[in-house]
Amino acid sequence: MLLNTLKRYAEGFVSIAYPEYCSACGGTLFRNEESVCGLCRNSLPKTNFHKFSDNPASKLFWGKCLIRSAAAYYYYKKSTDVQAMIHQMKYKGQKEVGNVVGNWYGQELGDSVLFQDVDLIIPVPLHPDKLKRRGYNQAENIGSGIAKALNVELDAKSLIRKTFTETQTKKRMFARSENVEDVFVYQPTLQASKHILMVDDVLTTGATLSACINSIRTVTGDDVTISVAALAITKH
Repeated sequence: MLLNTLKRYAEGFVSIAYPEYCSACGGTLFRNEESVCGLCRNSLPKTNFHKFSDNPASKLFWGKCLIRSAAAYYYYKKSTDVQAMIHQMKYKGQKEVGNVVGNWYGQELGDSVLFQDVDLIIPVPLHPDKLKRRGYNQAENIGSGIAKALNVELDAKSLIRKTFTETQTKKRMFARSENVEDVFVYQPTLQASKHILMVDDVLTTGATLSACINSIRTVTGDDVTISVAALAITKH
C-alpha cells in the first residue's frame, strides 16, 4: 500500500516537473492520457467513412486500382489540430502518436462490416534513405496500432520503395501520379492473405497508395482483397 502511494506521488511529481503535451492542441496531458488529450480525442473531425463504402476516400481510387473499401479517420486541413498532430508525429519524433491514434482507429474499423475480415496490414513504405534519416516510418506506426486493435499481423517488409522520390506535398494530381510510377515492388515474405489493408498517414489524391496497390496486384492478381485506411484525408 505504502509503495503504491509513493509511486503515485512520484508519478505526479514527474508529470508536474516534466509535463507531457497533447500533440494536437498542445495542452498538458492528464495522467491517463496518451499523446492526445481527451478533449481533442472527442472533438477532432472524424469522417466516419468506414461506415459506408461509397465515400469520398473510395472515389479517389476509381479508375486507378482495384480495391474493396477506403476510409480515413479524420479530415485534414492546414492550421488545424489534425495538421498539428500529424506534424508532431511525422517530423517531431512523436512516433507514439501513430500507435495510439492508430489503435483508436483500428477499434472503429473492427466494428465495420467493410473491414472486419482484414487479416494483414501493410503500411506505405519509406525509401531506406528517408527511413534512416527520420528513424521511423509514421505509416508503420499507425499500422501497428491498427493491427493491434484488429489482432492481425503487420507486414512492413514485403512492400519495398525502390526509388527515392521528391515529396508529394506541393505537387498537382498528375505530377503526383507520375512521381510514384514504378516506385514500389512487392516481394511477399508472409503467407498469402485474403484481405490486405494498406495504411498511410494522409490521403490526398490516392496516387501513392494506388501505386502500392498496383505493385501488389502484379504479384497477386485478383486473388486478394485490398482496402485502404489513412489517418486523415485532405479537405479542400
